[in-house]
Amino acid sequence: MIKQISVFLENNPGSLFRVADILAKADVDIRALTISENSDFALFRIIVNDSERAVKTLTDNNIAALQQDVIGVEVDDKPGGLAKVAEILSRNRINIEYVYPLIARLHKNAFIILRTDNVEKAEKILARSKVHILEKREFYEV
Repeated sequence: MIKQISVFLENNPGSLFRVADILAKADVDIRALTISENSDFALFRIIVNDSERAVKTLTDNNIAALQQDVIGVEVDDKPGGLAKVAEILSRNRINIEYVYPLIARLHKNAFIILRTDNVEKAEKILARSKVHILEKREFYEV
């Protein structure tokens, strides 16, 4: 499984810069990210090369950071790639809470990050269905 870090940001200029700058100065590389917002705050979800260092660095700078397990999945980069994975999970009554792309270096296929209501079960089902699950070491090579 891959560790995702969630950070609540104030919804104002400079909040994202502050977090990104703190991580950059700690030599933490962001490999995937998504930001969702409302009028008061934004939720910044990231996958990094060193989640322990990232959480410690953010915490040391008075920024709350929460780690969660997510799944990295390789999908065909063509129509139906995501549908195949979603169908497998749906048939097995696993809810996908959210999905976002991985920043990949030139590859034939696409890569996504999935958060489900049962990460361990989803990972096993996808693997049994011959869906390539990225292992931690692979994730940082993409």
